[in-house]
Amino acid sequence: MIIKTDSAVISKIKGMVAFIKDGKTFIGKESNYDNKGNYNNHDGSFRQVSSREKLFHILSSDYSLEVLTLLITDGNFTVEDFKDYSILIEEFNIPLYK
Repeated sequence: MIIKTDSAVISKIKGMVAFIKDGKTFIGKESNYDNKGNYNNHDGSFRQVSSREKLFHILSSDYSLEVLTLLITDGNFTVEDFKDYSILIEEFNIPLYK
């Protein structure tokens, strides 16, 4: 099954791409993405990781602790955004910040 995505970027998670589709954040295997907005989900690996787009930006950036603190203080990122991220940190052993 081919899934059309709205946006995609190589993520911090090795071998994975972060996607936005319908305002939500998803991840999937880099090898299943054609770099033209199409994800081949033949193996069921396309997975929603947040009901918000903000996790997409966290997964695709190397924010420093100072920048993350500022983004939280300014209200750009919420505790909920980081709850979703904490699940991925644990599952994939990725760093919280640069």
